[in-house]
Amino acid sequence: MSIFLQILLLAACLLTFFFLVRRIRTAHVQIRDAVFWIGLSVLLLVVSLVPRWVERLALLVGVVDTTNFVFLVVIFILLVKLFNTSVQLSRLDSRLNHLAQQIALAAMPEEPARPESAAPAAFPLPAGPLQSQDQTSPGSLVRPADAPRPEGTAPAQPPQPAGGEG
Repeated sequence: MSIFLQILLLAACLLTFFFLVRRIRTAHVQIRDAVFWIGLSVLLLVVSLVPRWVERLALLVGVVDTTNFVFLVVIFILLVKLFNTSVQLSRLDSRLNHLAQQIALAAMPEEPARPESAAPAAFPLPAGPLQSQDQTSPGSLVRPADAPRPEGTAPAQPPQPAGGEG
């Protein structure tokens, strides 16, 4: 491993460590996440201080260049962390939906229970009394002329004779 990469890893490790300590003090990071990131910075510190161990491990695994091995390991660790974060986010999303549904149900006004026979009609009849226009066809219902009308409706015009007057 080159001296440049060792210095770069050491600087990244120290910056990460100081950044995490500052964030933990201001309570922007949970302890579980802070332990992971501090552990990763300690791993980078060990890699930068003892590069011979990493070189031997890389040769044992079959990776020729130590730098590629370090990047491979770090990328793998970050992918595992990303997956765990995704699972945690999915759980929190489900929990949030469940809580929102509970709050919505709790905020609904309670209606008194009504028997099935008192269920509302699918097609309510118009307001006012109805009578049959033609006694031979009971299906045709009309409103009598003197019956009260709902607001905003005009009385129907009587039908005009077909032959015309004149």
